[in-house]
Amino acid sequence: MRLAIVLITTIIVIALAVTLIPTDLFSPDSPSNSDGESAYNLVRDELQLATTGYLTDINHGLPVVIWSSIRTIAMCELVGPDGLLRDVPDGCRVANCRDIDGIADCDGCADTNHYEWRVDENGNVYSVCVDIADGDCAIVDADGYQGIWP
Repeated sequence: MRLAIVLITTIIVIALAVTLIPTDLFSPDSPSNSDGESAYNLVRDELQLATTGYLTDINHGLPVVIWSSIRTIAMCELVGPDGLLRDVPDGCRVANCRDIDGIADCDGCADTNHYEWRVDENGNVYSVCVDIADGDCAIVDADGYQGIWP
């Protein structure tokens, strides 16, 4: 029974990946995406798949640390030998390198990165852009690619 559930979940995750990855992702002449925007979109899609897999298959809850009602993705819950991600994706701020208890216990995040990854109450991944230097982000604290990567 467990094997059937894992198989069905895997098929759903693969179907989501095929649906979510942009068709022009590998087109070098694509006018719609800069290299930074393509990298941002890849990380966002990877985190959405991992969060969905964690919710449906691993813990039946969101892999988050809650700070004042903000659900920050706890990357340490998603990475590792038994995790859904091999490594912490590029572009994650230090606030993301925590487990669900808020303890920093994995590597791969840096406060020189601009995106803090979060999840809404429905499990949808979004980001906020944090200015390292004034004016880095097109719109500070806004979701989506903000003209800078990582």
